[in-house]
Amino acid sequence: MIGGDKERKLSGFLLALLPSFLHHLVVDVPHKPTRVSPTAWLDGARGWAAFFVLLRHFEFCYHRKGLISYGTVKDPEHPNENHHLLQLPILRLLYSGEAMVAIFFVISGYALSLKALKLIRKNSYEQLMRTLASSILRRPLRLYLPCIASTLIVFFALRIGIYDGPNSIAGPEDVFRSIFLGWAHDPQPRILPTFWEQARDWTHETVQLFDIFTHKHWPDSRYDVHLWTIPQEFRCSYVLFLTIAGLALVRTRVRMFLLAVFVACAFQADAWELSAFWSGALIAEANIIHQEKKDSRVNVDPFSDEDEPRSQMTAWCTYSAFALSLFLLSYPSQEAKFAPGYSTLYKLVP
Repeated sequence: MIGGDKERKLSGFLLALLPSFLHHLVVDVPHKPTRVSPTAWLDGARGWAAFFVLLRHFEFCYHRKGLISYGTVKDPEHPNENHHLLQLPILRLLYSGEAMVAIFFVISGYALSLKALKLIRKNSYEQLMRTLASSILRRPLRLYLPCIASTLIVFFALRIGIYDGPNSIAGPEDVFRSIFLGWAHDPQPRILPTFWEQARDWTHETVQLFDIFTHKHWPDSRYDVHLWTIPQEFRCSYVLFLTIAGLALVRTRVRMFLLAVFVACAFQADAWELSAFWSGALIAEANIIHQEKKDSRVNVDPFSDEDEPRSQMTAWCTYSAFALSLFLLSYPSQEAKFAPGYSTLYKLVP
């Protein structure tokens, strides 16, 4: 029998594992008005992007057509080879992991710079330095502690034999690809004879994740090869903090112009990850300006039709830009040179 106190603790622990929006199905939760953060939509965007990346990780093992856009004809003898519905632009974003990673980086640039830019616009430079110092100290902890925990789980799973069964029945990679027609087969971490050899190997792989000194080398870990984005997040975050500090005293127009120049230069240098972070900061500043203008219009007659044409034009421009962005995000990872709608863009890639 479990005592009352232990039973309550166990119930509380199990309840904590349940998503919050399902709590009312298990216990009577008093309704409390929730205050939604102005940046709550970023969490939703991250969630959807993470889900689409998950789909990608399963899809690319079993089907190679996901990297190629609809209607691509590389071999004239097979003109109808790429006519799958899910290869269409925008639809292919449902499993396009590359596009989602770019979105992750833009969101990170936006979220990391938003508060700092607001403080700059208020001339609160002392608070700005406190904010940047706090972000610089907390960023590696927020990025790397989950990675260390997740790879340690894999480490102990190796040592207790969870990987022994799958490895014993796994065939050669070329046979796997011939059956499932995939283009990637995630490498498995090697199982070493002793615990200490395995620990040294895990330590070596974990240290590699802290290599942030070049964008030409993308370190990962054999204990989770999908962690290759973490060193880039770390490096780009610090570059962004330095950029914000360096541009804090210049005028808004100059700061936005220089950020746009940085984005263009990063693209030219094949440092797309940096361009994504700087783009996020540029969008954050533009959004702050838009919100300030919106808040300043407190004396406008709500029943006036004076601004209706302008509002409609703004809406159409917004929807058009959104549709164009989805099309650009659908840029195929392979054979873009032969893809309808993307062959011209291919020629413009630096």
